[in-house]
Amino acid sequence: MADENLKRDEAGVLQNDIFDLIREEAGELIESVTLQDTFFHPKKKMESNLFEMIFRPVGDRALSHSEVNVVTDRIKERLLDEFEIEKRW
Repeated sequence: MADENLKRDEAGVLQNDIFDLIREEAGELIESVTLQDTFFHPKKKMESNLFEMIFRPVGDRALSHSEVNVVTDRIKERLLDEFEIEKRW
């Protein structure tokens, strides 16, 4: 049986590459990354993927929204720079 994380989307991007990029940028702050949903638009011939990222604080302090926003902004920048994807957020 094939590993689902080795599946390529319509643009040829490996899901594992997305997972790795997210983990690299988030570091210790990321608890898990999962692919929650995939949608293929038949007219546009485009695939959309929804990834869930669960963050956790390091130590006993809480994470602020602004700290998480900084990390997610870096993730979005790298996704656009490194893969041929269309921005959908």
